[in-house]
Amino acid sequence: MARAKNKTDLIENAETSFEKMMQLVESFTPEQQESDFPMPTMNRNIRDLLTHIHEWHLMLLNWHETGERGEKPEIPAPDHNWRTTPLLNKEIHAKYESTSLKDAKNLVNDSHIRIMKLIHSLTNDQLFLKNQVSWTKSTTLGAYFISATSSHYEWAMKIMRQYARLLKHPKK
Repeated sequence: MARAKNKTDLIENAETSFEKMMQLVESFTPEQQESDFPMPTMNRNIRDLLTHIHEWHLMLLNWHETGERGEKPEIPAPDHNWRTTPLLNKEIHAKYESTSLKDAKNLVNDSHIRIMKLIHSLTNDQLFLKNQVSWTKSTTLGAYFISATSSHYEWAMKIMRQYARLLKHPKK
């Protein structure tokens, strides 16, 4: 999938990737959906992937809301910077450890809808021209949305496809 360069592509890529990701989740049996992955990965199972994406959706929504108030958001999160993202991701994992798969599916679906509503409310210029939003500095707002949507969905699908291959051909 080509990286979005405008609002139309951003919406199409995000919706298409999200639908494919959720279809891939449902392609696993209920037991496989609940099982831990047999390969080493930061996220141990499908629930972890979905809650990880959900939390990054929430962070982006928060960054935008904070920026709209004229304040500077703490990116990626309070007490974190981009170098400490692995630690932040571990904290996200711990936050959702007791979340059920059903709840994880609902959470990511709901936050995806919120992200898409926000994208629809913004203009192409707001999304893809530089220096439109002060808190994004030299990056476009669209780049943040790409990262939180289609890129994250593709990342999750890559892990789930690896899981599917291992289920078909387990290592001995």
